[in-house]
Amino acid sequence: MKRSQSLWLTAWALAWPLLGCETPQPVSSDQATTLAADTLRESVLQSLLEADEAWNRSTVAADSFASFFTDDALWVWVGGDRVNGIEEIRRVARSGWGRPGFSLDWESTLAGVNHSHDVGFTAGEWQSGYEGSDGVRNERNGSYMAIWTKGGDGEWKVEIEIEVPGQDIFREP
Repeated sequence: MKRSQSLWLTAWALAWPLLGCETPQPVSSDQATTLAADTLRESVLQSLLEADEAWNRSTVAADSFASFFTDDALWVWVGGDRVNGIEEIRRVARSGWGRPGFSLDWESTLAGVNHSHDVGFTAGEWQSGYEGSDGVRNERNGSYMAIWTKGGDGEWKVEIEIEVPGQDIFREP
């Protein structure tokens, strides 16, 4: 199976609970083992959330923002562009950040990691804006899901990021 197919299958598996499906629960006769696994999972999830927060803080500069993607990452806007690879992501980010008064911010409302702790996702709502040539501020918002992979160096990187403009699909009721 190709890596991209594997990542899409992983994205689907991670999104399964978001679709209202029951999340399978681990079965273990040893409560101590389960507790240790839960503690490790929470620690890994916390490291993913810290990476997501650092990525959000990086939005002051296009190159810093782009540095959170893997070399062969995919950045997709539903109904719009699809950007492949870090160099193209960097180019597109520089274009956006080049607009006067550009800003980007998001809030992760959902996150999870797989059982081997090397793939995870964050999802939530984003807002961006810039000053138009007429001096009027242009604002946009939407939802996003980022699929992260943990490299051999232990660092989380974004493998796939999907943005859905104008939609608020990950806000908890």
